Amino acid sequence: MSRAVTKRRARSFLVGVGLIGVIAGATFIMLNAHKGPPGAERTVVEAAFSDIGILGTNADVRKNSRRIGRVADIRRNDGHVVVTMELEGDRQVYADARAAIWDKNALGEKFVELSTGNESSGPLGDTVIPVEHTEPATDIQAIFDVFDKPTRDALQTTLRELGGAAAGHGRQLQTVIKVGPDVVRDAGTVGSALGAPEARLDAFVAHADRLLSRFEHRQQHISDLLDEAGATLHAVNVDGAEPLAQSINKAPQTLTEVNAALDALHQPLADTRSTVDNLQEGAEALGVATPDLRGVLREAIEPIDKLPGVAEDAEPAVGSLTTTTADLRPLIPRVNEALDHAEQPLGVLAPYTGDLGAWIRAGSTLTADGVGDNHWLRLGIVAPSASSVAGIVDAPTNPYPAPGEAPEDRAPGGSLVPGE
Repeated sequence: MSRAVTKRRARSFLVGVGLIGVIAGATFIMLNAHKGPPGAERTVVEAAFSDIGILGTNADVRKNSRRIGRVADIRRNDGHVVVTMELEGDRQVYADARAAIWDKNALGEKFVELSTGNESSGPLGDTVIPVEHTEPATDIQAIFDVFDKPTRDALQTTLRELGGAAAGHGRQLQTVIKVGPDVVRDAGTVGSALGAPEARLDAFVAHADRLLSRFEHRQQHISDLLDEAGATLHAVNVDGAEPLAQSINKAPQTLTEVNAALDALHQPLADTRSTVDNLQEGAEALGVATPDLRGVLREAIEPIDKLPGVAEDAEPAVGSLTTTTADLRPLIPRVNEALDHAEQPLGVLAPYTGDLGAWIRAGSTLTADGVGDNHWLRLGIVAPSASSVAGIVDAPTNPYPAPGEAPEDRAPGGSLVPGE
């Protein structure tokens, strides 16, 4: 073997040894990284607890939730659990120091919350923090001990089903998380709008409180309403809601037919409205006439009571009138014919009705005054006088006056008809 090959192998061996050393050192540092840098100063404190739950070594030791060390050892002593804590750096711990075991997360991990105490109480030294100054671990399961077993079982089932549902809807949850920031910003906008003076949120809350107060003492009614709603929904869900599904499937066609029927009702409803408008005046008139009608009906009682007797007395006359009416039937056509023939002369005389009335009144004066018995008309011979001769001379020249003009055509100052 040549000398060059030997040197190369020796160099490779040294490189391999160095690499192994580096790996071993890195591994040591990695395994002890939770203890802090090697050779760093430490402050050791011990505390006694009645229960530490699942607190383990290397768990965090915190002050005001800020990590200041770790749990180095856990041992049992006189029925208590003594926890040895290594604090980073040189820290002063005093006699009134306190320690508590708190939950780190929802998975049940624990850490020690340490309060180093006040300087006025003196240094703690090597003394163990007593149980009276420590708070034991409170497991989240202890919270559920207040529930009975059926409730815990139901809660366990609910959480299991909720976890299964969340696992089956991972994509939807991812979408929710993705849009979460926008939702938060929108929620901020809504919050700002609600906080604005124009929103009058206080008035809204006051009105809501007033509305809720209306439900006071009505819990039983609301409970009954909910029971009835439950019965209704149960009825809707009968046969797997198949009848409801059929009704929904038929709803579009039914609504179309109902729409056509309603369109056809427009004209009848318009006519009905017109009829109601026309009936309004009649109803108002009926309302006005109601008092008079009531009076007539009230005062008609006595005449109506006498009506049966009058009807009995009139019965023979009505019978005779029936026979007379039957006898007059052949005469009625003749009367109609006579009226038809009289239409023309009556039409000619119609304009002279006023003159005929005046002539009749003038004629009645001829017999107004009588002499003796049954002598009512007197004729005498009178000697002519100046006035009578003037009347003859001034007699009207129109022998056929128009209707209503005869009084204007008579002689002035006198009349040939006595009484005028």
